Amino acid sequence: MYHSKYNLRNNFEAWDHLYWCIRAFFRSKTQELAPLIDRRRILIIDRNRRTVDELQEKFVSSGCEAEIALSAPVGLSIVASRKMDVAVMNAELGHREDWELVRTLKQSNPELPLVLFDAPKEKGLSREARRAGVERLLVSPMDADIVLAETLKVTVRG
Repeated sequence: MYHSKYNLRNNFEAWDHLYWCIRAFFRSKTQELAPLIDRRRILIIDRNRRTVDELQEKFVSSGCEAEIALSAPVGLSIVASRKMDVAVMNAELGHREDWELVRTLKQSNPELPLVLFDAPKEKGLSREARRAGVERLLVSPMDADIVLAETLKVTVRG
């Protein structure tokens, strides 16, 4: 005859062992699939190294891949060589070359959303940015948390 206490203990140990085996299996599969999970690829274009580093740190800590470009030609070459989900750049759009960069980025990849940060409060700037294909125009001062939040909104929607 079976002792009830003995059967319950063996039953519990069997289920406990099965639980840990299944958990280990799924954990190993999750680690195998982690590189295949699509992460957001963000291009950060700015001349200021400190700003770029701060934004890159924010994006990487939120689970994104962040490429940096400290000049317009580098940014264009990155967009030409890799598929990016969004481009984030400083809005020093008083410079003619910056508007050319926006237009060139949109010509090379029309689906690429652009987020411009640190924009001055100027009349007509928002309208001109929209015409150029800018998705979000964030008015100064630059706050990395706001740039991160708005960029993630664009990538989710886009």
